Amino acid sequence: LDAMPAPKPRAVQPSPKDCSTETMLLHLSDWHFAEFVRPEGVFGLNEFNREIGFQRVRRIVESTINIKSRLERGGGYQFPALVVACNGDFVSGTIHEVEKHTDAENIIDAVLTTGELLAEAIRALADHFPRVSVCGTSGNHGRLPDAKKVQTKEPTRSWDYLVYRHAAARLRDCSTVQFETPNAWAAMYEVEGRVIYQGHGHFVKSWNSIPFYGISRLTSRLSGVLCRHLRPVDYWLFGHFHTPGGIENSGGKYLINPALIGPQEFGLHSMGEATAPGQSLMSFNRKYGKTWQFDLQAEEVWPPPGRKLELTSVSSS
Repeated sequence: LDAMPAPKPRAVQPSPKDCSTETMLLHLSDWHFAEFVRPEGVFGLNEFNREIGFQRVRRIVESTINIKSRLERGGGYQFPALVVACNGDFVSGTIHEVEKHTDAENIIDAVLTTGELLAEAIRALADHFPRVSVCGTSGNHGRLPDAKKVQTKEPTRSWDYLVYRHAAARLRDCSTVQFETPNAWAAMYEVEGRVIYQGHGHFVKSWNSIPFYGISRLTSRLSGVLCRHLRPVDYWLFGHFHTPGGIENSGGKYLINPALIGPQEFGLHSMGEATAPGQSLMSFNRKYGKTWQFDLQAEEVWPPPGRKLELTSVSSS
């Protein structure tokens, strides 16, 4: 497997007076790459396939670079580092017979294509950030088909893990890019002095199909454990639920990532979920913590033109 060429070295420029030096964090999750969503299955609210997936990832990367450039050009910000939080469900896997509903030849083809796409995205970002740190945690869809339920002791026995390892192998010559794929369902790390918890979120017990109560309960309880033995968590990153949101409680602030795939048949018809496709970008300051956040839109216009709702023609006679 050939390695991608390393980016040209980017020196960290001295910070101008009154410039805020911060670290960006790009939260990537729930790509469900190669799964297809037909417009007629979701009232024209979405369409997804391999080519649309490529376009959406490209838009997220370009938006990240554009925001960084605009903020730095104004002279008020400098971003010497980027954290890429890869938080699971990059492919839909083989559970629930989803493999039959993709435009990939098979799950291996989907994994390799997704790993290549992730590597290309990170490599493009590395051209604009002097340092890039990537952390990969697995989701529930990537589990192997013999595991009827997510197995708590085997987080790397997942197609997500192979996506990350493929991307890491392609970027092995990029010394400014560092990969971490822990043998754990969740990871904790520090960004500008703030402790981040990153986990897909599929272990959260929802109440009446509502995740917020379960997340609040988990973060409050786990925060107590971590405060006693490690350090308190400042920010919790979750994917899985496909609906962006955030709440602050006694356990810190938790942030749910939107899904790149957008509305699917299951989410729309079982829970009424139809959130525009996107991913989250945020920034951290050592003094103030998280200073801003954008839910980056993966489509310029939503719903996309030409995918409007068409009523089914049914005769009343």
